[in-house]
Amino acid sequence: MTSSGNALITISFDRPVEARELRPGDVFSLDTTPRTPLVVRWVEDLEVAPDVHLVDIALPGAGPRLHLPRQTHVRMHRIVRTITMKCLLCGTTETLDVNLPEEGEPLTLVCERHVPPDLTYDQGGES
Repeated sequence: MTSSGNALITISFDRPVEARELRPGDVFSLDTTPRTPLVVRWVEDLEVAPDVHLVDIALPGAGPRLHLPRQTHVRMHRIVRTITMKCLLCGTTETLDVNLPEEGEPLTLVCERHVPPDLTYDQGGES
């Protein structure tokens, strides 16, 4: 259930995320340091050579930037994306911000007009 009263049906977000998918505000860690979350301040694509592409990632503070090959897999802690979905029952279009690691990968949506007001969401999936 989202805060807007819509019911968002999701599956767990466990697909690999590549460095090239990072955006400002995302929080990730590397496989070598999984307990050290890094916040993306900004990100830019770099072409070092015709066949070598890196992602230039600025982290908070004035420290050095991180350069990773575009295909490097990162562990996501927070990746908020704006999604637009149609209600499964009436076709009304809704736009939502979803934190994928926490809320899951969206499959379908039932808008607030069809969700009973006393429906509560339990992280275990029971209501």
